Amino acid sequence: MQHKSFYFLLLFFSASFMPDARCDSSQLLTSADSLFELKKYTESFEIYERILDQDQQATPRMLLKMAFIKEGLGDYSSALYYLNVYYLKTSDKQARNKMKEIAEEHNLTGFVINDSDFFLNLLNKFQLPVMLGIFIISLLLLLYIFYKKHKTGARPVVSAILLSAILVVVFYIANYADNHNQAIIIENHSYLMSGPSSGSDLVEVIEKGHRVKTYKEHGPWLEILWNGEKAYIKKDKVKKLG
Repeated sequence: MQHKSFYFLLLFFSASFMPDARCDSSQLLTSADSLFELKKYTESFEIYERILDQDQQATPRMLLKMAFIKEGLGDYSSALYYLNVYYLKTSDKQARNKMKEIAEEHNLTGFVINDSDFFLNLLNKFQLPVMLGIFIISLLLLLYIFYKKHKTGARPVVSAILLSAILVVVFYIANYADNHNQAIIIENHSYLMSGPSSGSDLVEVIEKGHRVKTYKEHGPWLEILWNGEKAYIKKDKVKKLG
């Protein structure tokens, strides 16, 4: 397999220092890693995919190897998918750069990631401890406000403003900090329709690799955002992230 990009070398290096989640299929993973080292990429990918299907989990290094294999085979949409899953797990900026490189090479949309997206991804990654911390702080502030009001008669304006600000942050996290409701188009000549039906008007025919924001499912159809407008695509034409 021809070497595709220096980014993958950087990603493999950085991933080697990350603690991997324990994979239940450790023997299979060892076997796949051995095949990968021998450059038997197709065979190793089949095992990696089996591990992912069986355990519904993957180590960061495994995801990078899957992306590397798929890009080497010319399947850039699958490479983007595995890189994106890796990025959601690690928030590795080098993965962002690699996705951007592939997207620019193939004129794909949906991969413009700025610092606010990076921050939202970190919120997603640590959402449970963040929300727990916010809950504890809010509870302490609320108790303090009640204490000051009923015991001293004072009005803790600053504390009330701080509590209001925290509630705004909670609302924002709950409604806007979800970067996982996205998908990668995985098939060429995918039809976008104006409604969840083959009889609806055709919006556009698009190629694989684009990343789109997803909404509700309607039977075999998925509601997505395309060029700022709602459209519908068959679910088997996309691979959902998260």
